[in-house]
Amino acid sequence: MAGLLLGASFPALALPAAGDFDIHVDWVSDYTTNPVTEACAYSGTVAAGLVCPVVRVRFNRDWYQGYVWVTSMTIHEVADHVPDVAGGTGGMDVNQRREACGDPDPEEAPGMVYFNDSWEECIAGHNRSHTITVETEYLDIVTEEVYPGPTRNITVDPQNLTVTETTPAGATPILWDPGTMTSVPVTVKATLQKREEYTARLQVYDHTQTCVRTLTQSETIGPGQATVTFQWDGKDGEGQTLLKGVYYFRSAFALPDFEEYDKSIFLTVESVSEEYDRVDPQTGDFVYNVTYSLSGIGETECTECNIAVYDPDLLLRKSVSVPTSLGEPHEVEVPLQMDKGGRWVFVVQATDNGTTLDKGHIDRPALQKAANRITTTWDVGEEISVTVTTPVANQGIGINGRLQCSATATDMDHWSRFPFASGNGADVIASYTWSCPAYDFWLNGEPIAEVREAYDI
Repeated sequence: MAGLLLGASFPALALPAAGDFDIHVDWVSDYTTNPVTEACAYSGTVAAGLVCPVVRVRFNRDWYQGYVWVTSMTIHEVADHVPDVAGGTGGMDVNQRREACGDPDPEEAPGMVYFNDSWEECIAGHNRSHTITVETEYLDIVTEEVYPGPTRNITVDPQNLTVTETTPAGATPILWDPGTMTSVPVTVKATLQKREEYTARLQVYDHTQTCVRTLTQSETIGPGQATVTFQWDGKDGEGQTLLKGVYYFRSAFALPDFEEYDKSIFLTVESVSEEYDRVDPQTGDFVYNVTYSLSGIGETECTECNIAVYDPDLLLRKSVSVPTSLGEPHEVEVPLQMDKGGRWVFVVQATDNGTTLDKGHIDRPALQKAANRITTTWDVGEEISVTVTTPVANQGIGINGRLQCSATATDMDHWSRFPFASGNGADVIASYTWSCPAYDFWLNGEPIAEVREAYDI
């Protein structure tokens, strides 16, 4: 029973006082031993197990007490996330004795009787504290009357596998550059109060939350904390090296009937889009309207939400706190000094608020989602050339963009559409050239060409 009897208030062989009883919770197996053995977790104990436990009542009858009954059993989740559970009731007897849980031989303790009740509603995949309250009655063999017996309660803290830390941390994405990197380590720390073998899984996602790669490996977790490291080589499931950019990940530890994630399963970033709005004539900032929506289970809002903006060199250029409510789309303005040509990424990062969660799963980040765009500016000149690179090598792309030739700071409407294009180049698909009138005054000193969207066809 090593690793499970932490802080027990009753040693395994100790008996309740005469006329009193104790309560403990018996998890079916102790996976920290080899071979696996039965385990009992007493009051205040940290206990583990995916199998729902048995609530055990042990009553030590005094000389005048005959029959004893459990008249009420209530299992209460301390944080009130779930309704109370009414446990079983009934007569106690020696036939429910369990030697593996330290119950004494009947000849040595003739007053001992027992009652076992299966805790079928146990949410074993979570770590919520529960109190278990038991009321009893007994028959007085002298008066032959039934009297109320003692009432007792205990607190039990299930401790199942919990992801405690990842690197990159929290909502921080993977920043992948095939020009300077050969692989990216992703480290996940998990804790468990038993020992069990899990399938550890790492999934890598692009900005649309499309899984581009899944890595799996077997890991033995517990007792205590374990560290698992994945090495992602920057390739997709077909073995193709992915382009430089911002990618997201979700790790999981799986059994046949249970999975534990580092990302929230209660909060989702539903959609993200951006639209260029204007150039601020005072600051020269490009102002974009970013629209996003969030959804969750049993929540009205998340703990926090922000929009992180990464430039073409994968540098974090801005992080803006934004509204956290769920349901209706939000639209916020994000001003940027866009001084680099290439791909800029607007990432929505949110964390759940934990109102329906246990203490081991509060404030977990949702899987991120982004609006992907390519924006480029050029020096003053009568002609502007634009080169577009395909997001995936050897595939054609479609292009949707605009060219701005502004004569004054308030003249924002001179836009022409980029043509649709397709091709089969290995990397560079096409170059386009537009001509602007040779104005004496350019907005912010230069004309602006902007690729609004590049997508595979």
